[in-house]
Amino acid sequence: MDDEMAFWMRWGLDHIGDDVTDLSPALQVFDEGSVNDEDRTSRSIEANEINEFENQMQSKSGSASGLYSYFMTQGLGLDSDELLGEYRAFDSIEVKLDLHGEIDVVNHPVSLVFKSVESVSSKKKMELLRNFMVVQPVPIWSEVDISLEGTSSGFSAFMNPTALQSEDIDVSHSRFPWGETLAINAEGLEQDEKFTIVFVPTDDPISAPMPLTIGVGLALFVGLFVALRLSKNKSRSLLALELLLVPLIAFIQFFAFTPLFVGGAVVFTILLWFITAVSSPRIRLPEGSIPLATSQSIPCPACSTPNPVVSDERPLRFACAGCARVIKLVA
Repeated sequence: MDDEMAFWMRWGLDHIGDDVTDLSPALQVFDEGSVNDEDRTSRSIEANEINEFENQMQSKSGSASGLYSYFMTQGLGLDSDELLGEYRAFDSIEVKLDLHGEIDVVNHPVSLVFKSVESVSSKKKMELLRNFMVVQPVPIWSEVDISLEGTSSGFSAFMNPTALQSEDIDVSHSRFPWGETLAINAEGLEQDEKFTIVFVPTDDPISAPMPLTIGVGLALFVGLFVALRLSKNKSRSLLALELLLVPLIAFIQFFAFTPLFVGGAVVFTILLWFITAVSSPRIRLPEGSIPLATSQSIPCPACSTPNPVVSDERPLRFACAGCARVIKLVA
């Protein structure tokens, strides 16, 4: 928070427990606790005032959720349930205040940091974020920006993250072998903007990044190995060209397409390799030549494809059956 809001926050912290000053309802709910008269109204924010604010925000006798929900709604015009989640679902919550290196009551930024732990159900749609600004006749906020990043482990995933009701919110989703990244960004949202961010958390091995990546890699390796076996003594130039499909599958995997789409792309690629391997023409030998024994062949220096030596003539030039590179024999 900046400017007037930051000053109001700092002024309120310096008046915790003040029963003389006409405080707003959002500030009156805080008890003085360990804050004494020397600390109060000193135009500086002491450690005692910060500790009391943080402790009462996250837990206060008679309030299971602490004061953060009331303070955010009445003081900041933000619905904490829509922004942070419902407190009843939290395993724990921690509130921290960051004064950004300035302890005086001045117009200097202030940040509230919430750290919560919540257990969620796998494969059950979850509302991550909703329009959290409380609509007021005189808006507290002129506009709000959102920048959020979520990460998963290699064995959990965000499925189908989507922004509903609004086209002003950008949702990007990427997948790495070690985990997924979900980024949500929006700028200049007004107080009456309607939006909902939903996704499905899952620990299904088929959808998790690490097992999915390993499965895709093994399937492509086995598919290529079988295709090479099927294309023995055949031209492999077209098969080599079709290896360009591997980076395309990596692209699909990186941009977190659904596991069904990724699996379909892998199956299509392997079937295409098999069809190409079976239908590729055999290597044609020069007319009248007789191929020598299999042992009398040389591997291509470029692709290691074995090539039969069909003539005793030296020097002998011929194209590799695998990559079409010209090979020259001089002895």
